Amino acid sequence: MPEFGYEPAQKNNWYTEGRLPDNSNFLPIDFNLDRAFGYDPLVAYPFAVVGDTFYSIKDADIFAIDTKTLRIKWQFRAVGPGNYSALLAAWGNLVIIALTEKLFVLEDKGDRYEVKWTHSVSGESFNNNVTFDDQTIFYTLYRGETLSTPPSSKIVAHNAFTGAFMWQYIPNGDAETLAGGGHLFIRGRQNTSNDFKTIALSPIDGTVDWERTLTFDTRPSIDGSMVYSDNLLYMYEEQSGQKEIVALDTATGNIVWQHTTDTPTKNFLGGNLTVNDEIVLYLNEYEYMVALDKKTGAVKWKAKYYPAGVYSKQVYGRPILTNSQIFLS
Repeated sequence: MPEFGYEPAQKNNWYTEGRLPDNSNFLPIDFNLDRAFGYDPLVAYPFAVVGDTFYSIKDADIFAIDTKTLRIKWQFRAVGPGNYSALLAAWGNLVIIALTEKLFVLEDKGDRYEVKWTHSVSGESFNNNVTFDDQTIFYTLYRGETLSTPPSSKIVAHNAFTGAFMWQYIPNGDAETLAGGGHLFIRGRQNTSNDFKTIALSPIDGTVDWERTLTFDTRPSIDGSMVYSDNLLYMYEEQSGQKEIVALDTATGNIVWQHTTDTPTKNFLGGNLTVNDEIVLYLNEYEYMVALDKKTGAVKWKAKYYPAGVYSKQVYGRPILTNSQIFLS
């Protein structure tokens, strides 16, 4: 069974988290689409890679490109209200495109595509938070505040292959989501208590299986996205001024290991957690990266990627980590 989760570099299936800064320009494969096709705009964010296929969005056009031959396999124009290029994700032979108010699910059939199903909304918008497991697509809808109502959001589950509605969940505050390990994980600040919570829902019916709370009196903070791999959920947390990488057992929510970082607060990029078969990688903005054993949290190595005191360059976003290479942008 392959592993799924909203993260780059999950073995042979990874993608970026929506739009990145304009000066961010890393690619997971070594080819130049500008020279191959004669125009640069084909390379755009977000993008997704599954096996030997590279998917990219430019405005309303989605391209499926064979990474071995650089041939465009097919092209799809996503027509719907709102802005384009909100999100693109892929796994197996399914491709998910979320515009502001419309979701498309395509099946990649090699040299052509088939639209499996679509879903449109009105008065709400997809907020760049779509995740999936091997049977279900989960997305978050956001509704802005009005003169009489506060902003609100809801998490919705559909059958990935038929589009059939399954359930919805109303979070009590912010809602970052990630599917993996037989759960849908939700993390964010609670509106009523200002606590931070990580909640595990059943993907079948949306019931709460377990939750973890960082109470407000510990001055909690969270940063970046959760990462899932091999039945462990990795995240960055801060309580009472202590910055830690935490690995949770996805079945119970219990802590498997904690790693206290030694990185200065101003330079620590907690959102840069990335995982492969062996390590969890985190880095600071200007100087070094640290590899932890993914099962125990022990430090395996620490390496500088810029000389100490050199601050003219920055790393944007989360690194892409394969089983043999690290891509920084």
